[in-house]
Amino acid sequence: MNNETIIVLTLYGKDNKISHISASLYNSKTSAENYCDNINEFSLENGLWVYSQIVAENEKLEPVIPKCMDMKFLNESSNYWIQWRAPSMGSNSAV
Repeated sequence: MNNETIIVLTLYGKDNKISHISASLYNSKTSAENYCDNINEFSLENGLWVYSQIVAENEKLEPVIPKCMDMKFLNESSNYWIQWRAPSMGSNSAV
């Protein structure tokens, strides 16, 4: 691999177990960082989680289960608040 290839590992799991691992290659560090940032912002339910990290070739890693953020506040949010946020995400929802 050349010096510009960035390796990203993505781990998928439930509770305290890793169920799947995927490796992706990126040609730019910015693209890899954006991917990791987006993946690591996901909040899944029922103990499911996903975590992404940039790694070096042949790097020995210790498996780490990420601490997931609790998103209970969505259940407490009003419908108006969710609709108000939607247009900034490209949705055509009415405000």
